Amino acid sequence: MEINKKPIENKKKRISVAVFWKAGFLLLRWLYLFALTGALVYAFFAWNKYVQNAEWSDEQKKEYINQQAVFSFDQNSFQKALDFYAARQENLKNHAKYSGRDMFFPEGF
Repeated sequence: MEINKKPIENKKKRISVAVFWKAGFLLLRWLYLFALTGALVYAFFAWNKYVQNAEWSDEQKKEYINQQAVFSFDQNSFQKALDFYAARQENLKNHAKYSGRDMFFPEGF
């Protein structure tokens, strides 16, 4: 009688594939942990540099003010916007109210 070795070989292959996948997932977990830790460390240092220690020298402050002074204020456009806003407010206050039947409260309040 001859023993069929094929099922034993298939079982070994399945076990080796399972071990490979398990090791792969373990490796991916560690890579994810290192990537997450690296991102957190980078975020901490960036926050520390740009938020906690965000000090400008007097020269940098003056340069920023000079850059902002280049933009001019358009008085006419600003006045048109104010007039438009006032006209809309007036229209909202004085427009005709809807006096039809209310579908939610047909009897009124």
